[in-house]
Amino acid sequence: MSSSLADHFSLRELGELTLRLSMFHRIQGSSGLESAASWISDVLIDSGLEVRVRRYRYEEMKYPKPVAGWDPVSGFAELSSPVKERITDLSWAWTAVAAHSPSGDFEGRAVILDEDTVWEVLDLEGKVVVVSAKLKRLYPIMSERGAEAILFYRDDLPPTAVPYVGLFLSPEEASAYRTPALSIPRLWVEKIGRWLASGKEVIIKGEVRSTWRERSYAPVVEVTIGDKPAEYHLVAHYCHPGGTVNDNASGAGALMELALAINRAIRSGSLTLRNHSLRIVLVPEYFGTIPYLMERAAEGASIKAAINLDMVGGNPKKTESVLNVIRPPMLLTSAIEAAGFIEVSKALRSHPLLHVEPRSYSVGSDHDVYVINGVPAVMINEWPDIRYHSSADWADAFDPRISRAIALAAFSAIERASSSSLTPEEQLAYYLRILSRDIAEAAEKGQDVFQAVLSMYCRYVLPRVPDIFQLSIARNYCRYPAGGKFVRVRRVYPPVSLSYHLSKAERLRYLKWIRDKEWVGTAASLILVYGRKTASVESLRHELMGEMKRRISVKEVTTLLKFLEAAGLVELM
Repeated sequence: MSSSLADHFSLRELGELTLRLSMFHRIQGSSGLESAASWISDVLIDSGLEVRVRRYRYEEMKYPKPVAGWDPVSGFAELSSPVKERITDLSWAWTAVAAHSPSGDFEGRAVILDEDTVWEVLDLEGKVVVVSAKLKRLYPIMSERGAEAILFYRDDLPPTAVPYVGLFLSPEEASAYRTPALSIPRLWVEKIGRWLASGKEVIIKGEVRSTWRERSYAPVVEVTIGDKPAEYHLVAHYCHPGGTVNDNASGAGALMELALAINRAIRSGSLTLRNHSLRIVLVPEYFGTIPYLMERAAEGASIKAAINLDMVGGNPKKTESVLNVIRPPMLLTSAIEAAGFIEVSKALRSHPLLHVEPRSYSVGSDHDVYVINGVPAVMINEWPDIRYHSSADWADAFDPRISRAIALAAFSAIERASSSSLTPEEQLAYYLRILSRDIAEAAEKGQDVFQAVLSMYCRYVLPRVPDIFQLSIARNYCRYPAGGKFVRVRRVYPPVSLSYHLSKAERLRYLKWIRDKEWVGTAASLILVYGRKTASVESLRHELMGEMKRRISVKEVTTLLKFLEAAGLVELM
């Protein structure tokens, strides 16, 4: 990390920018999101930076899906029996009304459904459904079955926290569904459950008032620093409910202040970007990143690598988080992942409460879009955060010192990766660490998974690291499956809204199939990465096991491929 850049990085200004951004209710498709983008761009332009705002229509997006423009006005839910008490209200927390909830009044008998019973109860007329937030994907089904309203909760949050749930309804879905959706704290679910178990009738009533917008935009704020053709990107999403800070006002605020600091350092003559240009990209998650990278590809951009900052300012005493450096898939092994882990680890040595770990690739943020487009991308992310996606993600858990350290480390990682300044010893230490971690995990899963992990290292990692790392074990395990049915990737979009692109019948089959398979999202993205060239089902299975360190059957891979084919993302040959 350049000390001169650190000298230009204002901790006070970082805190102010982050908290100011968190005040916007910046839901995807909302007017608050567009207001936040305007404010971000104004701050950066006023400092003299080269800023461009690229705007993409939500209603016209094919991938992930078209989304209707939406703004909340008011909403609440209250008990009228066996007690009279309000249990959630938009005036208490921006998360109280599920994003993209239709307007409507409701009153009905409470029923608590779980993953199994939500499929079994076909008639929900007159019922207010209380259901886990992870089942938000089943909102259309519950609405079609006549639910008066749907109240989402999460059992992994503090008892008074109100979870954030986004329905992301398309314009067609917004016209079809009329069921209001809100979020409630877990403590009320526990009370409702006890009343129902004792035979008491629980009546809940309430309302949602919201408006649909005919035109809404996903604004991407892009800062360009330097004029070299080779680009490195620092990216963060700035969307999410008002009042939430770590996710991800922390990442966006950190990059805003980093851009200001770089600009001041360059103007003072203490910093020069010699080997590359830098783009700092602030996006609506997925919905801005996908069209942005499509447009950059059409412009002929040469993007060498990217680092995604997503949740980088939480105080670990309050969030109970580990700081994870999420690696790209092994196919995209590059200096950026080693540099990212090394620099972040160094930057946080003075903060012993925050443990730093390298992690295998997993989906969940904007690094996915870069990875699927063949760009090595690292995500720096605090996880698990006990306040994640809830009203409890407030400023009291925000530590700007951590956010500052990570932002400066990310910049330093790009500087080192672009200048090839990592020593063989540094690379060896990093790759030995992740190899030992991966094989220890794989050894517990069986011989086939162990074999897959080692052969993946042999095939994709070893050729890209120093000669000192050419271990004899590689020669013994570098075996790769051949034959089988072949697959070709047709489109490179993260499958985050895969079910939307399926027919109704296929969608129901898919939702039932994935109900106990949390690994499917990562597996689907990995298929799109490794299938960029024609691949066989057997080779994809091998690569999935090697990346995910878990046993996956040929039948599971084939089933997932058929759903991806039905969505138009791959072709079985």
